[in-house]
Amino acid sequence: MIQHSASPQGGAIPGRLTYAQPVLDKMARHATSGIEGLRMEPPGSGNLLERFLLHRLVLPSGRRHLRMEVYLQAARGWQIPDLCRRAQAAIAEEVGRLTHYERITVNVHVSGTFGPGDAEDLL
Repeated sequence: MIQHSASPQGGAIPGRLTYAQPVLDKMARHATSGIEGLRMEPPGSGNLLERFLLHRLVLPSGRRHLRMEVYLQAARGWQIPDLCRRAQAAIAEEVGRLTHYERITVNVHVSGTFGPGDAEDLL
């Protein structure tokens, strides 16, 4: 979970806003859904890296900075650096639009590859 404290500027009500990891994962999944050759690492896929990092946190790195760790799979035959750049830009734009963080750092981890005969990501 992440916590964001609002300052009482411009009529804002002081308090704390908390985003649960599944909410941010869903934002990232939505942002990358239109990128051909890329998919989010399916939860519970059995991928050792995905299981080890299941409890990953998205931490605010300052008052207006959010740092995200996103785990993706790339289609075999595609240029992975290009896919990752497109994913970073799409995720940063979507999360920024919905959370209003001024600066978002998206670290993309390619945890595997998939091909035409592999099971589809159902989530």
